[in-house]
Amino acid sequence: MVPPPVDFMEISARLQNLPTLAPRPTATNINAFEEQLVDILSTIPSAQSEDHGFRGLVESEEMYAITCATPWRDWPNPGPTRRGTEINPHPTLGQNLSSDAARSEQAIWVAETTQFMSEKNVRRAVIDALNTAVPKSYRRAQGGTTGIGHTNYKATNQPRDILAQLRTLYGRPSPGEKEVNDNRFKMPWQHGTETIEELFNRLEECYVIALRAKPAYTVEQLIDKAVTSVQLTGLYPTALLEWNGFTEENKTWPGLKTHFTEAYDLLLTTGGGTTGAAGYQGANHTTEDDDDSITSITASITNMHIANNANAQAINDNMSTITAETRELRAMINQLAMMAQGQMNQQQPSAYQPYYQPQPPPVQPQTPQSAYNMNVPPSMTAPPQQTNRGGRGGRTQRGKGRGGGRGGQGGRGSYNRGTYGQQYQPAPTMGNIGNIPPPPGGNTNRQQQPRDNAPNPVKYFNNWNMCCNCGYDIPVWHTSQTCPYKQDWPHHNDGINRTNAKQYEAAGWKVSRKGIHKNQLPNNPHEGQA
Repeated sequence: MVPPPVDFMEISARLQNLPTLAPRPTATNINAFEEQLVDILSTIPSAQSEDHGFRGLVESEEMYAITCATPWRDWPNPGPTRRGTEINPHPTLGQNLSSDAARSEQAIWVAETTQFMSEKNVRRAVIDALNTAVPKSYRRAQGGTTGIGHTNYKATNQPRDILAQLRTLYGRPSPGEKEVNDNRFKMPWQHGTETIEELFNRLEECYVIALRAKPAYTVEQLIDKAVTSVQLTGLYPTALLEWNGFTEENKTWPGLKTHFTEAYDLLLTTGGGTTGAAGYQGANHTTEDDDDSITSITASITNMHIANNANAQAINDNMSTITAETRELRAMINQLAMMAQGQMNQQQPSAYQPYYQPQPPPVQPQTPQSAYNMNVPPSMTAPPQQTNRGGRGGRTQRGKGRGGGRGGQGGRGSYNRGTYGQQYQPAPTMGNIGNIPPPPGGNTNRQQQPRDNAPNPVKYFNNWNMCCNCGYDIPVWHTSQTCPYKQDWPHHNDGINRTNAKQYEAAGWKVSRKGIHKNQLPNNPHEGQA
């Protein structure tokens, strides 16, 4: 017995609390409206799909294809009769039809009519929900009508066409949102903390967003990304071999989800957990005979190659990270050394502290007096002049003293006897002694130039990502949404990015300003700086 058509009043009641698109449609509220609408329609069984219901009524062909392998079609109107007229509500049986054939034809007509009426009731309820959710001034006529001003959507309109028009006019994502979506799509599978269902859902969400934002990902890119994520774990070599053996027409997105979900479940039920390396491969081998055939050996070698490739990829990623961190540490050490050297150059030596020269130039022949002055501290390089006459010395503080004795040969009493007790003042300038220039800072005619302590404006990572916890110079996979430390910060907000950080900060949110002054991308970045 064919069930009755879907009740219009029941569907309308279930669609009462859909999100509104007021005050104006945007990419965010259009997505929220469609996602909740699809979730409700998926629970209403249809003749086309009991698992996915009537979601194909509002989704585009590309979106519905990643969910259901059978394309959606709008059910045709079977008419008031199968073979009769508009007046006759039932088929007119021909003279050549048996009773069994007539009953069969009647059952087919009833089933098609029921499906058509169910789809018609669902469409009417969805159109009413759109008239309620979309503000009046943003409703446009459908079907090529070029009217001016708003209109009410009609039951003959297609909901998927209305949503497509709203996205084209008002639902374009911003460049920042598109970049966040690309980064989510490129993220590897966190096998220890992320289930395979979460992996598939994340890839599907990124696919749908790119499909709406353009340029869209292809189904081949979606499948390749999922297979690569599974391969990098190194836990599913046998499942990967089986997938590679599928024919091209069987390598669909629904088929991929079914195949690798079975492998994932088998890994869990056999005790492999989510971190073991035996997993699906070991469980599969328990059901096969262990022999030394060429096929078995070839399969084992292939499995080892796949596992080794996955391990090598992980090691390469770790080495890239270590290399990048080493470069950062080396740059910090060099910067600290330069700062320390600058501070040493700015310090002035004390009056009796000799200068230290690591590699002095060769000493030229000196006169006795200049050679003598080289051994005197800088503050004493210009003592009071002495005469070369011997004999009686000059007056001292103690009165008459004994002179130089035997003339100007530097005899006893010839050095400083006449100025005993005076304090020597440092010379205003220091000239060259022979061919040796004065030490750094010794020439008072030269002024110390101030150092430029402006911060480095060049980013280390070659992207414009921003995280509300970690600042403005972060890897390409790192954003506020993907921050691994978000649970540690009560003020974390996934919606903060480079374009709206100042508004959030003005509203009282704690937003990291680390690296905000870096406004230039690196010139020749390597892979570790992505």
